[in-house]
Amino acid sequence: FYVDPLAQEFDVSRATINFGPAFLLLMPALLGPFVGKLADRLPIRNLLVIGVLVSMGSLYAMSYVDSFLLVTLLFIGFAAGFVFYGPIPINALLIKHYQERSGRALAIAAMGVSITTAVLPVLVAWLMKTHSWRESLSILAVNLLIILMATIFWGIGRVQRPAIAIDLPATSLAPVNIERG
Repeated sequence: FYVDPLAQEFDVSRATINFGPAFLLLMPALLGPFVGKLADRLPIRNLLVIGVLVSMGSLYAMSYVDSFLLVTLLFIGFAAGFVFYGPIPINALLIKHYQERSGRALAIAAMGVSITTAVLPVLVAWLMKTHSWRESLSILAVNLLIILMATIFWGIGRVQRPAIAIDLPATSLAPVNIERG
C-alpha cells in the first residue's frame, strides 16, 4: 500500500522501497540471537513493551520525516522493534509458561496472526483511500500501539517465571521434632 506513495514522495524506485519487506524478514536473523538471549534472562513482558514502543514509535516518526535516509533508518528501527515483540519472545513465553496448555497457547498466538492477516490489509486500504500516506501511517501506528500494549498488559499480564524444581534427599524432608525444655 505504501510503495507507490513513498516512491513518488522520495523520488526513488519501487524496487528500492520493496527492499524494506526483505529487510524486515532478515532482521530476525540479525537480531535473533541477541533477543533470544534476552528472552532467557528478562521478563518477556518487558521485551514485548520495548519492542512495541520502538516499532510503533519508529512507524509514527516515519510519517513525519522528509528525508528518505531518515525513513530508511526509522524502518530499520521498526523492524528491530518487531523482533522484540515477534516470534522469538512469544515462543519463549509459550515454552516457559504454557507447557501444560501449549496447544491452547499456540492456538491463541495463531489467532493473532490470522486476525491481523485478514483485518490489516483492509484497514490499511481504507486508511489510504481516506487519508494521505502520512496520515494513514500515523493513525495505524497509534492504533497498533494501543492494541498491542492492551494485549500485552491485559492478555499476558504478569507472568512469573516457573518455579525451579530442586530434588532434595528424602531425609531433608522428614519432620524435625524439637523439644523445648
